[in-house]
Amino acid sequence: MLHPSLIELAEQAPRCQDLATARGVVVESHQLFRNALAHDVKPEALTSWYSDIITSLLRCPAVSLAGYRIVPSGAVGRGEALPDSPISWLLEKNGSLSAKHPETIFQLFHGTHVPIEKSDLDPRFLLDAAITTHPSQISTLSPHQRQDLLTEALALHPPAIKVSNGLPDRGTVVSIRKNLLVPVVRIARWAAAEAGSSELSTPRRLSAAAQAGVLREPEAALLIQGFHSGVRLQLQRWLDGVYDHEVTAETLPALQRSEFGAASRDLSQIFRAIHSRFS
Repeated sequence: MLHPSLIELAEQAPRCQDLATARGVVVESHQLFRNALAHDVKPEALTSWYSDIITSLLRCPAVSLAGYRIVPSGAVGRGEALPDSPISWLLEKNGSLSAKHPETIFQLFHGTHVPIEKSDLDPRFLLDAAITTHPSQISTLSPHQRQDLLTEALALHPPAIKVSNGLPDRGTVVSIRKNLLVPVVRIARWAAAEAGSSELSTPRRLSAAAQAGVLREPEAALLIQGFHSGVRLQLQRWLDGVYDHEVTAETLPALQRSEFGAASRDLSQIFRAIHSRFS
C-alpha cells in the first residue's frame, strides 16, 4: 500500500495547469521516491507509480498539444521507469504515430535532472509506443520484424567480465543500465513478441514468454532476477548521486559487486543459449 503522500501527488499530476507546477511535481516525485525507498517500499511499486506520474504530466493541461496524444515509450511506457530513466515519447494523431519534440516537454523537465531521449521513427520507438497505445498490435508483427527484435537484443550481449577470486575484476568498467538492464529489457521485448504477448513490463513479458515456451522457465526466472538486481543496483547508484558516472567494479561495495557479477554471468549464458536456439 502506497503512502498517502504518493497517492496525492499522483492525483495532482494530471491536473497541472502550468509548467512551474508540473516541474514541481517532478521534483517532489523524486523526493518521495527517496523517502519511500528508505521505508523499504518495493522498487517495482515505486517504478510503476513514478511511470504513472510522468505519463500524467506528459498529458496534463500544461503540456497538452491540440489534436495530439502524447504516448510515452521506453521505460515510462513499460511502467518501470527509474528517476534517472531517459524519457521518450511519440505523438499520436488520428491513429498515426509521429516523432515530434514539442518545446513544452523540454520545458517540463528543464532543471529536474530527468534525461530526455529524443524519439524518432525507427522500429524501436514505434513498436514501444504502438504496443503502449494498442497492445493488440503485438500479434501483427511479421516473422521478419520479430527477427529484427532478436537481432537487436543479441547485439547487446554483455561483454565478458574478468573474474578474480570469484568476483568481477576490480578494474572492470561497470554500467548497470547498459550491461544489465537494457539487455534484459530488449530480450524480454523480443520474447514477448515471439510469444504474441501484449504485456508491457519486463518481468511480465518474460513470464509470458516462458508460459508460451519461447523461453525456458529457468531462463525466464534468472532474467527476472537479473532485472530486479539491475533495478536495485541502479537505484542505489541514483540514491548515491552517481548514477551517470562511469564506475569500475572496485568502486562498488562487495555485495553489489557480487550481485552484479552473478547477474551478468547468468545473462551472458542465457544470451548464448538463445542465440544457439533462434539465430
